[in-house]
Amino acid sequence: MNIFITKSKSIYTKDFMLKGERYPQNVHSIESFFDGTDSGYKYICENIYSELFPEEEIVSFNELANKEGKNAVIIASGTSEWAGSGTHLPHVKPEYTLKTPFFTLINILSGKVVNKLGWHDYLTTDATACISGYKAFLEAELIMKEGLADRVLVIGVDDQINSLVLELFGMLEASISPELEAKGVKPSAFDDINYGFRLGHGAGYILLENDHSLKESGNTPIATLNNTSLTAEKLGNPFGQSSDGSGYEKIIRQVLEKSKVDKNDISFIKTHGTGSKSNNSAEKNGIKKVFGENFIATSYKPEIGHTLGANAIVELDIALKDAQNGFVRGIKNRTKYDEQFLSYDKDMDVSKILFLGSGMGNVYAASIATLYNEDT
Repeated sequence: MNIFITKSKSIYTKDFMLKGERYPQNVHSIESFFDGTDSGYKYICENIYSELFPEEEIVSFNELANKEGKNAVIIASGTSEWAGSGTHLPHVKPEYTLKTPFFTLINILSGKVVNKLGWHDYLTTDATACISGYKAFLEAELIMKEGLADRVLVIGVDDQINSLVLELFGMLEASISPELEAKGVKPSAFDDINYGFRLGHGAGYILLENDHSLKESGNTPIATLNNTSLTAEKLGNPFGQSSDGSGYEKIIRQVLEKSKVDKNDISFIKTHGTGSKSNNSAEKNGIKKVFGENFIATSYKPEIGHTLGANAIVELDIALKDAQNGFVRGIKNRTKYDEQFLSYDKDMDVSKILFLGSGMGNVYAASIATLYNEDT
């Protein structure tokens, strides 16, 4: 059974900002989201969704919901609840003062969304750290194969950026501290000098359809979603990764096998690419164990920030749009020329893209998508 990606959209920002004392670290945040800082409900339900689903798109999804076929919605977030939990976190340096007292549960948010769009046949949510989107892709594939849905709308939303998130990534020395930024360190990945990330806000969706839905909708496919796989690795530190790359190697081999795709047919790899020192070594080693020296890889987080629950959907949308325009963007702030972990934008014809992700708890995910070509 074919699973087609027929629509994708993402909201994110390339600009970083420090908003008074709200964010002690520089973060990538959409300006309109600041109004929701003190209320998780307003942040998620009002600000994100008014931008992600403007009225004309709501009308379009309402019309599609009334066509023949079963509709499903899966909402991916980084977790069910971040904000407010920081009050329970023992304060060690860095210590940040922002406390956000309220945040709506994702399952309550989901009910509002499906009623707005008119999609009521199947609804579920997922909160599997940074691989929530991949988990949603896998669930979509499974329910479509079981005949539970003909079309699935996968929506990615971000948790709020608040004290807990900043403290956690600050303690892990993954996000860049103000002190490091003052010394000239810039966010990048797979670099010898620049490293780490700024946290980011984002939201997005992709629409998946089978052949039956495609006949009803009349949509033109963007790509085919070949397969999504998830796995875990044995490691005593739930915040860490095996530096030898065993987790990444395992998930890459698994998704290639399940997709029946030869590694030499992968046009480029969209890495998880946080730029943290642990992920740099783990992901680089895992990729090289499978591909040797024959690969092209990139990361978007140095440019747009590290979105959380939304990152798989946002980064898939970026990769597909770039590929349709005939190029792969390089990793920002690299300090040396690199043809593997791209340090520059590269014009190329893209066929198959390997997407990699990982999350706390030693979890790994991968998807392969093939750009749609009517001739093939």
